[in-house]
Amino acid sequence: MGLEAAASGALRYRRPWYWLIVLVIAAVLATGLIAADARARIAQSRHQFESSQLLRLHLMEQRIDDFFGDAIQLASTGASASAPQRGNLRLVRQLVLGLYRSRQNPSVYGLGIFYAPYAFDGHTRLVSVYDHAARLPRAALPGPTPSPQDRLVPGGIDEVLWQNDGSDKADDYTRLYWYKRAVRSRGSIAFAGPYYEGGRSFISTLKAVRQNGHVVGVMAVDTLTVTFKALMASALERGDIGSIESSDRVRTLLATGPVSQNGNTPRIARELPLRYTGAIVHLSSDASPLYAARVRILWGSVAFAGVVWVLAGLLGIGMIRLWKSREVTVERDIEQARLENVIAVGRRVEIELRKAAETDALTGLPNRSAFWGFASEAIAMSPDALDHAILFVDLDHFNMINDTLGHLAGDSLLKLISTRLREALPSHASLSRLGGDEFVILLSTDAANAHAVAESILACLREPMVLAGQAIYTAASIGVVLVDASYSRPEELLRDADIAMYHAKRTGRARYAIFDTAMRERVAAESALENDLHHAIEHDEFEAYYQPIVDVESRAIVSFEALARWNRPGHGVVQAADFIGYAESHGLIAAIDASILNSVCRDSATLFRRFPNTTIAVNISASQLATSRLANQVGDALRMHAVSTDHIRLEITETAVMTDAYQAHAVLEQLHGDGMKIIVDDFGAGHSSLAYLHRLPIAGLKIDRSFVDPLATDRQAVAIVRSIVALAKTLGFYTVAEGVETIEQFSVLRSLGVSYAQGFLFSPAIELSELLLFEAHAS
Repeated sequence: MGLEAAASGALRYRRPWYWLIVLVIAAVLATGLIAADARARIAQSRHQFESSQLLRLHLMEQRIDDFFGDAIQLASTGASASAPQRGNLRLVRQLVLGLYRSRQNPSVYGLGIFYAPYAFDGHTRLVSVYDHAARLPRAALPGPTPSPQDRLVPGGIDEVLWQNDGSDKADDYTRLYWYKRAVRSRGSIAFAGPYYEGGRSFISTLKAVRQNGHVVGVMAVDTLTVTFKALMASALERGDIGSIESSDRVRTLLATGPVSQNGNTPRIARELPLRYTGAIVHLSSDASPLYAARVRILWGSVAFAGVVWVLAGLLGIGMIRLWKSREVTVERDIEQARLENVIAVGRRVEIELRKAAETDALTGLPNRSAFWGFASEAIAMSPDALDHAILFVDLDHFNMINDTLGHLAGDSLLKLISTRLREALPSHASLSRLGGDEFVILLSTDAANAHAVAESILACLREPMVLAGQAIYTAASIGVVLVDASYSRPEELLRDADIAMYHAKRTGRARYAIFDTAMRERVAAESALENDLHHAIEHDEFEAYYQPIVDVESRAIVSFEALARWNRPGHGVVQAADFIGYAESHGLIAAIDASILNSVCRDSATLFRRFPNTTIAVNISASQLATSRLANQVGDALRMHAVSTDHIRLEITETAVMTDAYQAHAVLEQLHGDGMKIIVDDFGAGHSSLAYLHRLPIAGLKIDRSFVDPLATDRQAVAIVRSIVALAKTLGFYTVAEGVETIEQFSVLRSLGVSYAQGFLFSPAIELSELLLFEAHAS
């Protein structure tokens, strides 16, 4: 199977994830259906519970209302029948007894008529009939004393006749609240209770008996509260609590059980108003079965949904395992095809990488890595014979091409140069590009041929090259190394070729140089010198030596020139000429100048105490003169050591002034404004410009020693010094001749009118401790 076919097969077997999505959606839908069914079943169970409860509530309300209807009918009939029978006690008793016996509801406990005072010959009378089977012993009943007329009526009915002569008003029932309530009802039915009388709880249906618009009595139909509760309970089921609340919802009149719902058992309550009394009938049912059914439905639904999801998970796991088994087969085919393809590609990549690793991307020449291989083979082939040479070619001023024409033009020029070098080299030569503008050539030849090839390369590079319609002239410096037994590694060859190439650049460029060991020693010495200079700057190993400057006429010391000396470890005191030039070319001179200036400022107090009315001249390099910070640096050093500017002179070379005349003029003006006097050192030896000389704030000129040395024998030197002195006097400068070593030179300088002189004739530069003893040496 091919790689592409295997990959397509893997996609077909590896990514049917939509079936899992379908499975999840199906499980979600099933769960939703289960939840909807559970919700419907819970709603149905609650509806059934509430319907059954409402049915029982209606039944209880109907039974209570039917009972009250019978009682109302009985009270109304008794009131109507007994109202006209005023004064006829016997007939009233017969009517009450007949009504009680003919009552439709056997739950009526008692029936009686309570006449008002004077209804029967001015006496208050009670005529009533009660069910004696439910009564207490008469002796236990509170109230008036039983009348002799009371007797037992056959059939379990007790007839009571009570007569009061009105002597005891405390027993007057007309003062009780139920009697007053019936009177205030103005002919309508009144209800009273529950109330306690004779140790029992009653509910009464009352009807005022009126005759000719006047109340003559009250007809009462009494029912025991326990009978009422039994009537309510007959409509209830287990767990139900029935209760009746007053119409103003202030108190509960009676209940079949505790009406508080603060317990742990959940309950559901419903209510209806009673038809006759206006009271509220309540039914509170135990809702535990309802909630238990709800829990059963929920847990059943959760279990069913769990089964659905477990089945879906098992099915999904089975699908994934099936896919994985298919993937393993496809991946095996893909891996086999991939390995075959990787092996083929790897072989091609290896060839390309080897070629790219050893080829310069810009010129197509072998690169540094390839040269390493060529050089290693040359070292291994010729350990004893001089039959190979290395030529290190570096273009001169190539960076100017990049800076003026751009890097793209520089790259194009490098391509042209590589083509020209290939054409100039013999067939046995190997040309490589190390990078940038550096090329290296390996020749299988002797020393004589190496010289010829180097000359040929220089000649071909002198010819102009046309780049973008413009003629470009180039040149190169070449370092040549002859391979011998002393070389064991390619980097050693390249190192010495690089040393020889830089030697060619230092000696004028556009030439070649053959490497010798002296070059390596010089490079090593320069490297050590640079390292030691850095160390000397960090550890302040420089100090100032002072050479006196004397007045030519009086021969008195008027000034000193501070010259740098280096206490180099292992070398002793090193003269400035041995390191100043190197320090200037490598950017270290500014730090050395600052160190010498600080040393002079530290020594000034001691020196001026021994030699009052003198000055010290300090040399300033061209690099310091080129920076605008020179005046601030000099001022900071003088202020730190409390040295006046009147005692310090700054010496600068005319070459330093002419390097950047505009910048030098600005810096010198700033120094002059701070009170410093400027002396031009080595005057006449550099490239001076008289046009700038008279504009600069200069105090004196120091005549170069090259004019002082031949004064005793050379008339031209005398003429030059005479001209310098005349020029200085014309411009108002004083002159100092340096390098005075003989009395003859001093005599000529004096005759020419030179102001001051310094040199070995008077004293070399010496350290401060010796300078303090200068007069003893002079004597």
